[in-house]
Amino acid sequence: MLIAGGAIVTGDNTKPIPEGYVLVRDGRIVDVGSGPGPPSQDDEFIDAAAQIVLPGIVNTHAHGCVEGPFVPVGSPALAKSRVQAELDRHLYGGETTVLCVCGFCLPREIDGSHSVRTCLATSHTPANFSAADLVDGRGLSSRHRTMTVERALEDGAVAIGEIGAGHSLGGGGQDYLYIPNVIEQATGVRLRPDQARQLKWAILGRTLSRDAFDAKQTANCLHTLGLSGKLQVSQARQFIENSVLPSVATTLQGFEEAAALSAQTGARAVLHTSPVSVGIIAKLAKKYPGAKLVAAHANQSDFQTDEALEWARRLRDLGVTIDISTWDIPGKAIQASPDNFLQMLAADVVDTVSTDYAGGEWEPILKGLALAIKAGAVSLAAAVALATANPARLFPALAPNRGLLAPGKIGDIVLVDAEDIGNVRTVIIGGKIVVRNGVGIGETPR
Repeated sequence: MLIAGGAIVTGDNTKPIPEGYVLVRDGRIVDVGSGPGPPSQDDEFIDAAAQIVLPGIVNTHAHGCVEGPFVPVGSPALAKSRVQAELDRHLYGGETTVLCVCGFCLPREIDGSHSVRTCLATSHTPANFSAADLVDGRGLSSRHRTMTVERALEDGAVAIGEIGAGHSLGGGGQDYLYIPNVIEQATGVRLRPDQARQLKWAILGRTLSRDAFDAKQTANCLHTLGLSGKLQVSQARQFIENSVLPSVATTLQGFEEAAALSAQTGARAVLHTSPVSVGIIAKLAKKYPGAKLVAAHANQSDFQTDEALEWARRLRDLGVTIDISTWDIPGKAIQASPDNFLQMLAADVVDTVSTDYAGGEWEPILKGLALAIKAGAVSLAAAVALATANPARLFPALAPNRGLLAPGKIGDIVLVDAEDIGNVRTVIIGGKIVVRNGVGIGETPR
């Protein structure tokens, strides 16, 4: 297969080749260079004119792409059709490798028939099981409960995590699911995630403290949300505290278990990052210098922008990997604001970019990076490296021999529009075309 005529971005943050080629044979890249490439009658030719050729995107933080316990609180698994749809969204977004960090899934629950390479992380520790049961835990069978991190790693898990979640640490899971549920049951009004977050902050502050309660601010918030005639301040306080706080302390215990296991096993540990947990991550990085910690979605909207930047710098100085997520930023921007995402990229404090879940409203990594490139927050070459070579290097078992357009690497390749890298045209996995002109092979054009 000869791909030629477009710009080549190899993934290693070097200057793009303005017009070049990639030659693939037997599923491996055999040559990359400038110009039209070595023509051969035996090659399948892909014209990349007006396109950019990239390595397949490596997503280190996704949920809902395995038929096992959903999210790190062990909720019941999504239906097979929903999992297939999630994997398809990753594929059409150019993501050829995905790490599911729901935490409690088992290898048998991976859909091996899908073309996207899907790997697991493990959060099978005592505190994490306890935290899951405090929030949900209905998707955990005896098989899940008897698994351990050590055995999961032996069975092929490539990381530890996600430790904590928005569901158990008062973050996005509370904002898009639990708080709206409890308020709707009491009042008949369904809050948007940003409205639920506003009410949560009025009652508990961004660090989830009972001492942060502000009766006046809560009353004003209820009025703004149209709830003042349906919910008293004291009722709102009770609902939010009862929904958010019970699992927090237990969840944070799981952070230390994960850090100790990371230092012991060498596996990278993905930790839910928020104003509630970020100080714990810093302490654990000092206590366990051999641990490989990832501050996941460090651009979370509970952080003010200057706060997010300061913590990213501090954690990086301690050897912690900084991840940011697209969530729904390129689209609705309700789950998360673009401010932290763009400013952290502009400040060059980011190591990887992922999607996370955003209540199912997540947008592909390339769409988020397209937004950042257009805003001038990051160059094309640096943006691509954050989603290809960087995650492949940091999680070597996740994407072995992937993440770069270089001889000897597996032929996971994506072609995108030159004017908008979020518009994915062709996806090649292992040297085989699986999406052509935006349509899956074997599918009816949409």
